[in-house]
Amino acid sequence: MQEESDLDFAIELTELVMDVLDNFKKENPVPQDFLKRKEYGKSADKYSHNFLMKEFAKYRPNDVVLSEEGLDPKERLSAQRCWIIDPLDGTFYFANNRKDYAIHIALWEKESNDLSNISFAVVGIPETKKIYTSNDNRSEEHTSELQSH
Repeated sequence: MQEESDLDFAIELTELVMDVLDNFKKENPVPQDFLKRKEYGKSADKYSHNFLMKEFAKYRPNDVVLSEEGLDPKERLSAQRCWIIDPLDGTFYFANNRKDYAIHIALWEKESNDLSNISFAVVGIPETKKIYTSNDNRSEEHTSELQSH
């Protein structure tokens, strides 16, 4: 993953995290007790977060990562690059066996040509195995080749 473009890296990470969440659900079925589902969702969110943070540390060690599930890294304020992630958007939906949850990965770059400084964003929908990207204000759809195990 080290030599690939940032967009390809984000797409591959999204594919991997979709698989990680699928495996999480297989190894830890959704609790029948509704009162336990909130904690279940938090556990899945943290699990996804930890996986992504390890991958960023390994393959993009000089980049800052701002995660919805992590602490706000103050170095992002002076960074040239900052990944912005939501490791499991729709935790409630995931924890209640619904299909409308996603993974979000975006790259902010100080020197980006985009007005928002977001170079691209990637959204993965695990239940459909689809990945959507925005690049140069065009939307592209990538169908993941991941198979259910």
